[in-house]
Amino acid sequence: MSKLKLPNSFGSISKLNGNRRRKYMVRISLPLENDGKQKRLILGYYKTYRDAYNALIEYNSSPLNIEDAKFFKVSVLFERFKKEKENSVSKQTYKRYINSFNDFECLFDKEIREVKYDDIQKILSKQVKAKSLSSLVVWNWIFEESIKLDIINKNISSHLKVSSKVTKTIDRTIYNVDIINNIWKLTNENNFVADILICLLYSGLRISELLEMKRENVYIENRYLIAGKKTQAGKNRVVPIHKRISPIIEKYLEKSKISSSEIVFGKYNQNGFYNKISSANFRYYFYDFMEKMNLKMNIHSTRHTFISKMKSLEVSDSKLKRIVGHKGNDITDNVYTIYSASDLINVIDLFEY
Repeated sequence: MSKLKLPNSFGSISKLNGNRRRKYMVRISLPLENDGKQKRLILGYYKTYRDAYNALIEYNSSPLNIEDAKFFKVSVLFERFKKEKENSVSKQTYKRYINSFNDFECLFDKEIREVKYDDIQKILSKQVKAKSLSSLVVWNWIFEESIKLDIINKNISSHLKVSSKVTKTIDRTIYNVDIINNIWKLTNENNFVADILICLLYSGLRISELLEMKRENVYIENRYLIAGKKTQAGKNRVVPIHKRISPIIEKYLEKSKISSSEIVFGKYNQNGFYNKISSANFRYYFYDFMEKMNLKMNIHSTRHTFISKMKSLEVSDSKLKRIVGHKGNDITDNVYTIYSASDLINVIDLFEY
């Protein structure tokens, strides 16, 4: 749409520089302060000028009293969260958010600026892991919204710890060929979760290893990368890049380079910056993805699927352990068996689901 002239005191729309997904920033003017200075508040970031303009229209139809916002209670912000998410996530996901956050009902009457880390963590730790992950999504949104409304200046949700409680042991079901083919189709639509899952299924990497991968450790032309954490055997190991996932990795390398980020598999945030995604945060996207595909799988099963497939190809245990980072069973395996990147590439090229 053509840019329309905005009335005085209506707000402003600015187009930001750089490679951002949400490049249009909307700001509103606050009442003059005692010293006569004009303060402005960021309303949000939007993909198109039309989206930004519509956001201003909606805001000005029922403007928020910023002074009142300073006294917002948790319950008020929770209602704002529900209003925003009601039509933007699936019904099951929405229900999961609501049910999880209702455990914090004792905090609903507290002003958000009075809520402390211990208030939240005490309840969060009593929830099972899956529930605490959903609760953290809500708390993160509430604190980010509070920062935008100039109520607080710090988001403490990044310091909160997910509960370690589990209700049952997860069955590591193998990803079958039909599921993998359906995930492949979604990579053609630039689906972030599909891209990540395919890379995991064709590399045997742990999710944390992939999401923490740095550009300096990816040798795309030589078809290998350096990965590793968790165990001594898994650290700084050579992982061959399967020819089918090379284009996916190249795509994210380019995004990382353009955004001047050291992380390869990042995701654009609401401000348009290319940021690292933690394993815990990725699970939010993963659960929604599985729900839409009507599947019940877990992320680590990608690694289990990879190892099972490699064993079916009769790849030697020593080579397999070098790729996935498991410790060898004997001294020969641990000390004397050294494989070059080309040795492991020859192995990975035999691999196909």
